Amino acid sequence: MTTEKSANEQPASAGAPGTGFASTAATSAPTDDAFGLASWMRWWMQATPQAPAVPGLLAKAGLKFGFYSDGIDTATGLRQAVKRAIDAGLPRADAIRALTRNVAEMYGVADRLGTIERGKIANLVVTKGDVFEDKTTIEYVFVDGRKFAPEKLAPEKEVHD
Repeated sequence: MTTEKSANEQPASAGAPGTGFASTAATSAPTDDAFGLASWMRWWMQATPQAPAVPGLLAKAGLKFGFYSDGIDTATGLRQAVKRAIDAGLPRADAIRALTRNVAEMYGVADRLGTIERGKIANLVVTKGDVFEDKTTIEYVFVDGRKFAPEKLAPEKEVHD
């Protein structure tokens, strides 16, 4: 079965841009499948208030999925999108896998990325507190094994009229 696209349609990618939620194993790469499932999922995830529950349902069904940040402008926005999925039933361990190992496996780079193992590229974020909570602070970031400490920001001063 093939699908036809009008000149106005954009090529579909797996997942839901702007939501932080991504695809199931039904699409193995960020391209449209023969049945138009990726296009339908993108529309549904944007149009449906129940979208944050989808990652939890995928995890419960044993399907591999990953998060991506298309349409999300900040790391905070991605964290908030994943937190909505957790609040809707996605186990935290599955959320971490959807940000790390699952995506590395989907893109064929799991031999170098996605898990903490000897011989792999060391890209890590070390936080003080649960990584998905608002008050969590980043203590260190490791990029290719090099440690970086973020600058501590001074508290904002109150402005009185």
